[in-house]
Amino acid sequence: MLACLIYGSDQTTCIGYLNMDLVIGLFAAFAVLFGLSYVFKIVLRLMGF
Repeated sequence: MLACLIYGSDQTTCIGYLNMDLVIGLFAAFAVLFGLSYVFKIVLRLMGF
């Protein structure tokens, strides 16, 4: 799925495309990493670090 990122001067032609699958994938990866770091902090706190 492609979404237009940058339009030309006439506002109809698309210059820059944005791959939504890639964006969603990156967002999901960041969410997972953030979640893991959060869980890791809780585990360390429970262990007394």
